[in-house]
Amino acid sequence: MKKALILALSSLLLSACAATSNTAENHETISNREFADDVTLATINPYYPAQAAKKGIEGYVKLSFDVNEQGKPQNIKVIRAFPIGVFEQHAVEALSHRQYKTKKVNGIAVKKTGLSLQLDFDLT
Repeated sequence: MKKALILALSSLLLSACAATSNTAENHETISNREFADDVTLATINPYYPAQAAKKGIEGYVKLSFDVNEQGKPQNIKVIRAFPIGVFEQHAVEALSHRQYKTKKVNGIAVKKTGLSLQLDFDLT
């Protein structure tokens, strides 16, 4: 189920990236089993820096974050990036504009913590 959801999300993102210029061709890896069952309601693809694209630079950014009771990412931190200093700002910006379906416990929305996401920046 988890793998199928990740594949479906990745396929959706790939098709959206192909239709938008200067956005990252990205593949997501979501870490946290509980979170993987949730739904991303709104996504903005990361901007692919023009200089990186011209130079053929590809890479990734792994982010940690929480999702608040309203479904908005917060406490976004870069865990790892390659190459350093190229894609981090664009990955953080894209994640900060996402909207997730909130998790509910006994009908009340609750905060989700300790989540991570990797955005791969590919030119292919």
